[in-house]
Amino acid sequence: MRRPRLVRAVPRGTLDLESCQHRCDVALRGAAQTPHDAVAVKAHSFVLAAQSPPLARMLHGEMACVDEEGVLQLPQVPAAGLSSTIEYLYTGRLEVTEDTIWDVLASCEFLGLTDATALCASFVSQRLAP
Repeated sequence: MRRPRLVRAVPRGTLDLESCQHRCDVALRGAAQTPHDAVAVKAHSFVLAAQSPPLARMLHGEMACVDEEGVLQLPQVPAAGLSSTIEYLYTGRLEVTEDTIWDVLASCEFLGLTDATALCASFVSQRLAP
């Protein structure tokens, strides 16, 4: 699934999150259900804030709550869906499977990503149709 408008909105050089991990200034940690989920997702605060109004408030606004190590704790967001959601903010592609859809959906809803939430709803409805 792809969201073309986002690709135009984010500068071309920031689209590859994997290759620019050393320039990240924040890490997001969701609610882990397994030890594997406990990994923090590194990102760039300016990309997150530009794409998600709730993240903008948590990173730079009246709700700023990043700790001394640069980690933003998101206990309301399932960690299993957070990585796909952050990747979506960079690339406009949302990777979901039947195993991750509910975690990704919860993450997208919490972060105010209406287009991504709609993609999740479409994924679910396609699976429910006979």
